[in-house]
Amino acid sequence: VAALREVPGVEIVAVCDLRIQLAAELAAREGIPQIFTDFETMMKEASPEVVHILTPPQSHVELGSIAAEYGAHLYVEKPFATTLEDARALMSVGEEAGVTICAGHSRLFEPPFREACRRIENGEIGRIVSLRAEQGFTYEAEARSTAIPWYYTYDWGIFDNLVPHPLSLLVHFLEEPGAPQVVGLNLGDVSEAAVEELRVVLPSRGAIGELSLSLTSPEVNRFEIVGTRGRILVDFDALTVLSRRDSALPAAVRRFTANFNTAARLSAASVTVAARL
Repeated sequence: VAALREVPGVEIVAVCDLRIQLAAELAAREGIPQIFTDFETMMKEASPEVVHILTPPQSHVELGSIAAEYGAHLYVEKPFATTLEDARALMSVGEEAGVTICAGHSRLFEPPFREACRRIENGEIGRIVSLRAEQGFTYEAEARSTAIPWYYTYDWGIFDNLVPHPLSLLVHFLEEPGAPQVVGLNLGDVSEAAVEELRVVLPSRGAIGELSLSLTSPEVNRFEIVGTRGRILVDFDALTVLSRRDSALPAAVRRFTANFNTAARLSAASVTVAARL
């Protein structure tokens, strides 16, 4: 809702939830005129042009089918689906109804990533040859409580909920990605998780993608793009974008000045972030 308030021309017309108290509280707090507990009733009476589906993924095909039947475009929160069959079914629904379906891969639209894309489009690092998305996650205490949050109860636990974000960054650049090669490691530190470390290598026609997910390392959220003439590192936590490009300077000089250049760029980025905050 906060994000939608910043989009010109958007009017939030209704909120729907099986728990009417939650819907009523949100509507009252945000000034939303209508509340519903039945999705199809909302489609009939509120006639939204766009629907944001923020429910657990097992319900996405059913709700998406109803919304598409009424001609509404869809923003579907990640995970987009729990199976390949459900994902294809949801896309088919949109194609048949002539509506747009957008997966909730929000990092593709965050300012640091858009800045990295701008630099790539300007040819700063040449042709992309490899990409690496890295994410560390601290296993939350509530995941060990009596009532475990639903997003910890997938076949792969919290990984199913985490992996869409870094994976969406990789496939944004990979042409015709092939079958992933997956390696898991269980260190025994997080007994509730099937594995604590995941590494995925994703081949494609023109580049290689690598994904790293960890429940045991310090929390990080980074994405590196390597090209033929340099590399770009996006840090989603620090909100920074760093470029390193080939230089005509002698190798010894490049090694000597690299840290100073990085420090200067990080300092400038920190000032910018602080000013925005």
